[in-house]
Amino acid sequence: MVADAPMLMLPPPPPPPPEPEPEKPPEPEPEKIKPEVVEREPKPVEPLEPPKDDTPPSPAKDLGDPVTMDSAAQAGNDAFGIQAGSGSGMSGTGAGGGLGSGSYARYVSSMLQQALSRDPRTRQLVFDDIQIDLWLGADGKTTRAQLVRGTGTTDTDEAVLAMVRALDRIDEKPPASLRFPMRVSMKGRRP
Repeated sequence: MVADAPMLMLPPPPPPPPEPEPEKPPEPEPEKIKPEVVEREPKPVEPLEPPKDDTPPSPAKDLGDPVTMDSAAQAGNDAFGIQAGSGSGMSGTGAGGGLGSGSYARYVSSMLQQALSRDPRTRQLVFDDIQIDLWLGADGKTTRAQLVRGTGTTDTDEAVLAMVRALDRIDEKPPASLRFPMRVSMKGRRP
């Protein structure tokens, strides 16, 4: 018996070539349009009046020094923003010596309370509360003092007003953003 001859498989014939596409007619070129440029005559600019300086002082000028501590050898800063420094002990965000408007009012009240206890005219006076409207110049000098709420005793009120008006100046200059009058309150206590 004779073996069957192996069968070969041929690949299928290639597909017929595609039909040629009909040629497209060339596209017409669009008309070129020139844009019309219209130049306007420049108008003369009227000069502006210079702005008046009626703006209030900027609080940005009231930036103070950071809070510092007076203690032995600290390294760098801490998470609370307290830095090792000269130890002036003042805090706040104001100009002058670093006091803001609220801190400055408390500072002035404290200074006036100290002056009240040192002045021979007011040192021995005892009273509950006196309120004074106070105007200070840019240098910290008292320009005006006016009684708002007195003690009930005319002599005491006049002595306290005289002491406030006679003050040479407050050590710290007021912040630029502070508006006057500033109301201060004092109490009379015997030493």
